[in-house]
Amino acid sequence: MLTKQKLAEMNSRGSSRPEGRTVALYAAIGAAVVAVAAGLLVSYALGAAVLLLGAAVAFFLGRKGSGGPKVELFYNLDAEAGARFAAVGTACEVLAGSEKIWRVDEEGTADGSVAPVGPRHPVTVGLLETPGFSANVDIWGIDDGTKLFFLPECVLSYRDGKYRPISYNSFGVLYSQSRRAEDGEVPSDAEVVEEVGRSPGMNGARRGTKRVEHPVVVYGMLALTGLAKGETLRLLVSNKARAARFVRPFGAGRDGEERGDARTAREARARRNAEAEAERNGSFYKVLGVDPGASQAEIHSAYKKKARMYHPDRVASLAPEVREMAELRMKEINAAYGEIKRRHGSPGAR
Repeated sequence: MLTKQKLAEMNSRGSSRPEGRTVALYAAIGAAVVAVAAGLLVSYALGAAVLLLGAAVAFFLGRKGSGGPKVELFYNLDAEAGARFAAVGTACEVLAGSEKIWRVDEEGTADGSVAPVGPRHPVTVGLLETPGFSANVDIWGIDDGTKLFFLPECVLSYRDGKYRPISYNSFGVLYSQSRRAEDGEVPSDAEVVEEVGRSPGMNGARRGTKRVEHPVVVYGMLALTGLAKGETLRLLVSNKARAARFVRPFGAGRDGEERGDARTAREARARRNAEAEAERNGSFYKVLGVDPGASQAEIHSAYKKKARMYHPDRVASLAPEVREMAELRMKEINAAYGEIKRRHGSPGAR
């Protein structure tokens, strides 16, 4: 696990890595240039010898600059801590499945009206390289220039070659939706709700040009708080359901409590609950292979088609594992159809 001593070692090694790697890179380039010159002007044998010597020097400088072996973090988590950490990893993996994630400086409009896209910068979410340390568990992270690593005991911020731990009590995530008039390519997993006319002269367009229609896209907005005093990282996410799912393992954070943002936290929780409910409702329709806006007749027809496909009589002569799979699918189909009827009224008699 992360201790003060290990953190100090990581910081001492992390600060020396960029300089050492730069020197090693220059040494390798210089050796390659000299080797080519020697090969052309003197002999190929001399060029090869210079190249090998340069590679050895570059490797030595790179190793020296890397600060030696990585600090090893070993975790032996109990069931409760393991479950919490697994939930964080799952949330990161779900978020990483979004087609586009950007860092934005502005939250957008507070009243839900349409805002321009504005400046945005690509963000990476995944199993990132961990400079200066390694661990016996998967470490997920967010990279927007500053890296955030999610460890079992804390969030680890990495900036300018230095690590800073952030407790999960201080770290918070708030979710909201942001309606943007998209002037670029719309991600395939984003929701387009309408089109809006963009006035001439906005976003650098010359005045007098023809009014252009832009799709209005509902993105997910994540506000990551507690990183530093007064600092908030805002992420615009193409898949709002995945963004909503990301917040589940995290609270609002201590920063929100100190600012008196109880109402904001309640609103964010309400939005998360609504988003999760919409996601659950969508899964029922997905089982039947219809859209949430399908008519009663379409829902009933889709149910009958699925039921015929997995009916026990249809698979009676097939292998036992096929019959077992069909039985499970039939239960899933009946459950989804029954839930849709319960929530939205009977779409037709069976």
